Amino acid sequence: MKAYEDMEKKTVIETTKNAFKIILPNVNAKDEKDSNPALSSEPLTNASDGVPISAREEKVLEYVRIHGAVTRNDVIGLLGVSSSTAVRILKNLVKNSLLKQNGKARSTRYTIVK
Repeated sequence: MKAYEDMEKKTVIETTKNAFKIILPNVNAKDEKDSNPALSSEPLTNASDGVPISAREEKVLEYVRIHGAVTRNDVIGLLGVSSSTAVRILKNLVKNSLLKQNGKARSTRYTIVK
């Protein structure tokens, strides 16, 4: 923490019910904004309703637009993430009314909300 005392960007500590996360800014990174939104950590905004979504979520939505539906395993393969991360992404899209959950357990598929 002392290494960041004199830095413009400060450390951030986030807490939840059962964990905490310490974010240390990369002091070697340029202050320029990344021109590639897929690599940026800044949330994108869904043009239709203004809901902030991540680049990963946008990639899942694009997959659903092309294929009609997506499964947890599709998200794992598409993004190269763990099962729990795939579930978290899908739940967030359902929570924001961007995807609709159809079915339960292994037969769960997600489609675009109409």
